Amino acid sequence: MASNRGDRSPIVGSLVPLTKKEIGTDAHSHVLRGRGRFLRLPQVTDTVGLSKTSIYEMIKREAFPSPVPIGKRAVGWIEEEIRDWAEEQIRLRTLQRRHSTKASDQTVRSLRKTA
Repeated sequence: MASNRGDRSPIVGSLVPLTKKEIGTDAHSHVLRGRGRFLRLPQVTDTVGLSKTSIYEMIKREAFPSPVPIGKRAVGWIEEEIRDWAEEQIRLRTLQRRHSTKASDQTVRSLRKTA
């Protein structure tokens, strides 16, 4: 994206606010098209069942979606990213169960052979 604001990248940590021209007249529908809405921290903690501290620790480890600045002193999380994170946790649980079941089946077979 060409910009007259120098070589600053719009990556988290070095966010550069977009101008009205860049985002159009309806910023939220442009940015969030198909992604739901912004969720504030209380909504995120209620949705995922984690504490504020846990969420921010996981963000540091890049294990949870990062918030998006939505005002001078306000951040929000994109609803779709939170939903995707939750679905990924469910997929991981399913894979872990399958793996542990296969491992325990192999252990049982090994024990039967040695008995």
